[in-house]
Amino acid sequence: QTYLDLALRSRSIDTIIISGGSTEVGVASTIYAARDLDYNLIIVRDACGSGHSDEVHNMFMDNVFPRMGRVRTTSEVLKMIQESRKL
Repeated sequence: QTYLDLALRSRSIDTIIISGGSTEVGVASTIYAARDLDYNLIIVRDACGSGHSDEVHNMFMDNVFPRMGRVRTTSEVLKMIQESRKL
């Protein structure tokens, strides 16, 4: 129900790469919303962070987010993008 969703769908974009601060708040809420809208998700583990602790960050990355998308490092995501351009 946002312009962003409309803009992505009108361009046939179905996968979102997510990074950002506040893993347990901002990143998590974005992931939940994107999942509810049926987007494929790639969460960039080392490009997110928590203001609380590494323990909180790791809990989300290891236990919650893999149920909703692919959790990858920045180098893995860059490699995926480079390989997709070869197709």
